[in-house]
Amino acid sequence: MIWKWPDITSENYLEGATRLLGTLPEKTIHGVMVGGLGALWALRDGFDHVNLYGSGALNIWNHLSVDELSSSLESFTLSSELFQEELKKVILNSKSGSSQPKFEFLVQGNLEALVSENCLSCMLNDENPNFKSLKRSEYQFLGIKDFKNRIFPVKTDDECHTHILNSVELCLIDYLPLILDMGFDGLVIDARNKPVDYSRKMFSLYQTALELSIHGGPHLDKKLHSLKRKVKKISNGGITTGNFLRGVHEDY
Repeated sequence: MIWKWPDITSENYLEGATRLLGTLPEKTIHGVMVGGLGALWALRDGFDHVNLYGSGALNIWNHLSVDELSSSLESFTLSSELFQEELKKVILNSKSGSSQPKFEFLVQGNLEALVSENCLSCMLNDENPNFKSLKRSEYQFLGIKDFKNRIFPVKTDDECHTHILNSVELCLIDYLPLILDMGFDGLVIDARNKPVDYSRKMFSLYQTALELSIHGGPHLDKKLHSLKRKVKKISNGGITTGNFLRGVHEDY
């Protein structure tokens, strides 16, 4: 059990969270996952007994960042904006030195397109009947539609920060053999805000794909694509490979 802190951590949150962490009995949790350097610095001094993990929000792109933080973090979740050749390079260069950091990578879930300190729900007009309905039920859905009619889910956390998620889910289930060959130590499925049934089915599909990828055998590609079709049926808005194949391209 790892306590994941918000990517944006206010001073009040850090004060409250560190105070609570100091009162927890030993071994209540295995560690804390942070997504910002402020949270990391707050825990690095005075909490030597707490294992620290870096989430994808740390935006680790190269081995220099890994080298700088490897003495503080148990593992790194590499940025989902990296494509396969860049991922290989980071892991190879990081593990060629004296330190042997552990790496994780997000393989399934709605990537966060934007995280803002502003509360989008609070900005809506209180006189808007749709807003009143939204406040009455926690099961109401809030999303943003773009000019292509794609719906981007919007979530608000306990700190009133707005999280805008991608309109489709990242899915790399058919690339697990390649990802394992890169040297990753763990795979991440982001099932936050998803029903229990979704989590159960998704983890089962990826467990099957992981076993197939490790043991190999005939018709592996065909079997993985069959699992991918099942993943697509339960994914929110469809699936995408994100930047894993094409990388990030800048517009000039």
